[in-house]
Amino acid sequence: MSVKSKNISVCTIAKNCADIVETYLRWATDNFEEVNVVCDLENDDNTLEILNDWVPKITLWTNVFDNFSAQKNRAFSMATKPWILSVDTDEIYEENIPWDKLVEGLEKHNQDIGSFNLYNLQKDLDHYLDQVLPKPRLMRTEIARMDGKPVDEGIDFAGKKIICFPYAHIHFGHVRNTEALFLKGKDRIKWKDTDLCDGPGLKEHGESWFIYRNDKWNQHIKEVPNEIKRTIRRYHIAL
Repeated sequence: MSVKSKNISVCTIAKNCADIVETYLRWATDNFEEVNVVCDLENDDNTLEILNDWVPKITLWTNVFDNFSAQKNRAFSMATKPWILSVDTDEIYEENIPWDKLVEGLEKHNQDIGSFNLYNLQKDLDHYLDQVLPKPRLMRTEIARMDGKPVDEGIDFAGKKIICFPYAHIHFGHVRNTEALFLKGKDRIKWKDTDLCDGPGLKEHGESWFIYRNDKWNQHIKEVPNEIKRTIRRYHIAL
């Protein structure tokens, strides 16, 4: 059984993620005392019903989705702990991370933000896209703020001190089912003109962009390390 963090609030936003959200919820409630979720009032699946079933293990706030930065800032505002871990509902982190020791180290060395190694699962649960990039997600609550981009957003870390930890941040977004990937395209196509990451693909392929993208990216994969496989087997719920 994991030792739950007493000093970190996990904050996330949710919309059209019924296929993966319980994997996230199992991981989050197993590792943290406080789990905060802001969910859009309108979903094309039963995301909101699933989240309601997890109350009071989580704190749930429903709010109309306007854009990613604004909705995540609402989630941050729910935090009561001194540190925030921003996680999406299609993500978890490897098991047995000493979360409270990490923030003790950050405080001791006057650091503001912690970054982790992002593994994008690709093709199936045993492989990942052939690149691992640092992803800043752990931050002091007092400075927690998104960069304001409506989509393809990130944490506002301008002028902040960042340290990278050697732990895996596991992303299921590329191995979700076809229906979920289509809904992702439907949700994001409104920003096709301003999204520097997926905008060009959405313009060319429409709401099917994330399905088409996988067909290309599935050719560039590596096998997932065993320690990450163990975490996936522990928390993932196949739906």
